Amino acid sequence: MPMTFTIRRPVIRIVTKGDVEYNTGLNKLKAALEEARLHHPETRLWDLLFDVTESRETRSGDELRGIAMALAQQTHMLTGRMAVVAGDPFLHSQGEVFGVFAEKLGKAPRVFSNRSEAEAWLRKPDDSK
Repeated sequence: MPMTFTIRRPVIRIVTKGDVEYNTGLNKLKAALEEARLHHPETRLWDLLFDVTESRETRSGDELRGIAMALAQQTHMLTGRMAVVAGDPFLHSQGEVFGVFAEKLGKAPRVFSNRSEAEAWLRKPDDSK
C-alpha cells in the first residue's frame, strides 16, 4: 500500500511509498487523525511524523498548502510538532516548502534526513525543541 499510518501515543506516523495521488493521500491523512481521535481518546494531543523516504511523488505548492490547511483544521488535537523524514534532496526541499506553509498556520515542522533523528526530536521535552 502506498500510504500507511500507525498510531502509537503520542505520535501519528504516516509513511508514503511510491506515488500517492493527492486526494487519496489527503483522505488517508484525515482517516489517521479520525482514528486517533476515536480510538485513543485518552491522548488529547498528537505529534505527527511524515516519512516520505520511499516516496516518488512530487507535490505542487498548492498541494503542500492544502495539506497544511487540512492539518490546521485539526489544531484541537495536534501539538503542532511535526517531523518530516526525507533523505532525497528533492523531497527534503518539498518538506521545507511544506514547513513554510505549516508554520504560517501555527505548526512547527522540522525536516530530517533519517527517521531515527526525527523520532529522537519528537521524544525530547517541549522546552528543548
